[in-house]
Amino acid sequence: MRSIFASHNFSVKKAASALRALRSGCCNALVIMYIIAIGWLFCALMFAVGSDSIVAAVFTFLFWGPLPLALFIYLFSGRVRRERAAAREREEDEDHKAG
Repeated sequence: MRSIFASHNFSVKKAASALRALRSGCCNALVIMYIIAIGWLFCALMFAVGSDSIVAAVFTFLFWGPLPLALFIYLFSGRVRRERAAAREREEDEDHKAG
């Protein structure tokens, strides 16, 4: 009996090298966050498609899709917002010192 991973060219070494690349910081954290967000929206959409009625599908998609996703993006992009604000303040300080 063949493994399910054998038929899909799955390699533990490939997965481990991808994790090492993420940990080393070569990938932008926002890109990874947006990939997760797109996957989450896809899953929420598939749950909505499987609903019994249109109203249930709309509410399923809203309450499992964009609403929790907006909270996720707001919470996990806080570091980037703080870094941008600090860079903006440094730039303003340099402008005041130069001018």
